[in-house]
Amino acid sequence: MGLQHRAAGPAGRRVGDRQEHLERRGEIWGWCLDAADPELGMIYINAGNPAPDYDGSSRKGTNLFTNSVLALNLQTGRLLWHFQTIHHDIWDWDLVNGPVLFDVTAGGRTIKGIGVAGKNCHAYMLNRETGKPINPVVEMAVPTDSDVPGEQAWPTQPLQHMSNGQPQLPFCATYPVVTDPALAPRVRQQYHPYSSKEFVITAPGNLGGANYGSPSFSPRTGLLYITGKNDAWSIKVKPVGSAMKPGPGNMGHFGLIDERGETGVTPTATVVAYEPATGRQVWYTEITGSTNGGNLATAGDLVFQGIGTGDFVALDARSGTPLFKHTAPRGIRASPLTFQVEGKQYVSVVATNAVVTLALP
Repeated sequence: MGLQHRAAGPAGRRVGDRQEHLERRGEIWGWCLDAADPELGMIYINAGNPAPDYDGSSRKGTNLFTNSVLALNLQTGRLLWHFQTIHHDIWDWDLVNGPVLFDVTAGGRTIKGIGVAGKNCHAYMLNRETGKPINPVVEMAVPTDSDVPGEQAWPTQPLQHMSNGQPQLPFCATYPVVTDPALAPRVRQQYHPYSSKEFVITAPGNLGGANYGSPSFSPRTGLLYITGKNDAWSIKVKPVGSAMKPGPGNMGHFGLIDERGETGVTPTATVVAYEPATGRQVWYTEITGSTNGGNLATAGDLVFQGIGTGDFVALDARSGTPLFKHTAPRGIRASPLTFQVEGKQYVSVVATNAVVTLALP
């Protein structure tokens, strides 16, 4: 369960209250920890998706402030800026992990940045003082045809570009590679609306992308590290219009799924490094298995990642080369942490109901 936020937006508008989200269609809430910059006097929140999840007919428009990075005044809670990563989300691709703050130098000047990773496999790097993208973000045309009654899918979505004007590489697959001849005709491009009458297969899957585990940043390498998931999702939507009422069991999600279909995709985990000043993807490492946990970058130029198979992997922070693997007896779905005792550094991670702790050289 995430944090509850009540904060005054423009003209006193409330943003981010989970209870209101449950009671009033399209309100905003957050899953994970926020980040704060006391020097700027700002707190940063990654907001969740609007509801109902897969039928947006009762919440037309962009559904502003959902799927958004929100910057609030640390003392008053007033909204200072926002950046929406998905307009009118009908895929459940919300920002479920926490934002990461970083300072980088570009063109002789220091940029106070914030990095966020979406369940849509796209990374967004912004100036945390202003909310403006460090590099260009272009509104790209996406499919809008839907057989869900009353659905009006938004015609564009923001796509992060690099400083040279080329599209920034995603940190996981945005198009499912399906080899099964019976399933392959169902494959559609990213942002294709789900159907109420037939199965379509899109990527990433419902669990991301980047899920609950947050990215990390290393001041030594100047790189932002994001954990993702190569996966796919296929459902038939159960249209509800405005008839859905608040209730237990997360019906705004599960109550919209009429039937689940096969995807033909075996999930794998990814760990990716970006250069925030340019948006360049420096390296990409794919790992067998998948996880919802985030990663940890250390001053020893290592990036640690836990996997659902129980593997706890250390990667070279500059190249992404796997250097070490410890296999726990149970799956790892948590993010690792590091601490020091009597001058010795340790790394720990929760593996289901066990804690794995390793000493660093």
